[in-house]
Amino acid sequence: MRILIILSVLFLVAINTNYFWKYTLGLAEILAYLLLLSVFIFLLIMLILHLIKAINEKFQFRKRNILVVSLAAVLGLTIYKPFGLIDFKQFEGADLLVANNEGAANCLTSLHLKEDGIFIEEAFCFGPSKICGTYTIKN
Repeated sequence: MRILIILSVLFLVAINTNYFWKYTLGLAEILAYLLLLSVFIFLLIMLILHLIKAINEKFQFRKRNILVVSLAAVLGLTIYKPFGLIDFKQFEGADLLVANNEGAANCLTSLHLKEDGIFIEEAFCFGPSKICGTYTIKN
């Protein structure tokens, strides 16, 4: 039961820190999301099995009750906010200008100019990439 609680906490941490690690994986991001999906399905199956056992035991065992509640909370939060509870893009500042370009093979590049002199270029082609820097306006 401890392993399931630890796995569910690690799953929740991975989902909520997705903003920080998704640009570093490149093509391996697909594998990471498949792994997260398989962990989600595994945790969902374990929740159903332990919920059935808890109902049959009439909720008498405290450890199983804690496990069922923690699994339900983690899976419920993941369904409610699948990309994390905190929207980290709000901390980047307000956009002055947003430009998008769609290239070959539906590759999308977007450029965000922020009001504090920072630009963010995000490209989504065969894996996401992100470039940040500063800009200045002359004349």
